[in-house]
Amino acid sequence: EALHDLICDASGLVGLREIAAKERSQIDRVRRLLLHYETRMTETLVEHEAIIAAIARKDPALAAKTMEDHISKMGIMLLQLRAKRPELFGS
Repeated sequence: EALHDLICDASGLVGLREIAAKERSQIDRVRRLLLHYETRMTETLVEHEAIIAAIARKDPALAAKTMEDHISKMGIMLLQLRAKRPELFGS
């Protein structure tokens, strides 16, 4: 949660932190759902470290790319999980 707030603040986009806060319950739900993947926590830490490193290097293109990759990977995993375990997603 603190990392997401830090990224929002570093982005310089006014209001992004508030938008993210409103969506936090969905982010938490995604996080819990993806715990069905045994290695997801470790992978998430590696992805977060890559995002932090790009920000620390002041490389906005790399930071954006690593964030896009992180979000895209979660989306793909959610679709795969929904196909395997539709009962987790309701109707």
